Amino acid sequence: MNDVLPSPVTVQVAGGFVAPAERGYADEVVGSLCRRAGSARGRVVLVAHINSDGSTTTSADAILVLDEYQLLCAGAAATTTTEAIDALDARLQRQMSGLREHHHALGQVVWRGDGDAQRRRRRREPVSS
Repeated sequence: MNDVLPSPVTVQVAGGFVAPAERGYADEVVGSLCRRAGSARGRVVLVAHINSDGSTTTSADAILVLDEYQLLCAGAAATTTTEAIDALDARLQRQMSGLREHHHALGQVVWRGDGDAQRRRRRREPVSS
């Protein structure tokens, strides 16, 4: 019997060449994060670009829908696809941990905006421009 769950993530390549193994890695990393969040689903977009000097730059962007009120967006760029995916994962995990702290402190289910803005509002700090 196969106990593998279908992936809650769609991985798209929007430009350049991204190896199938790297697409699978993005699916594995972000899919794991979605599964830990419960009923989350998401989309990852990978873009590989060859610069004029021959070096490469890869970007990884994600949108995760946690429930009808929670949406996480993050992006990262690096010289390799794996590094971009790892940086994206770190950013999404920081946002997820900020959500958990926010829910715990306020006892709410609804979260909107970025974590820094929410922390400033809770502490009533002025927003610097």
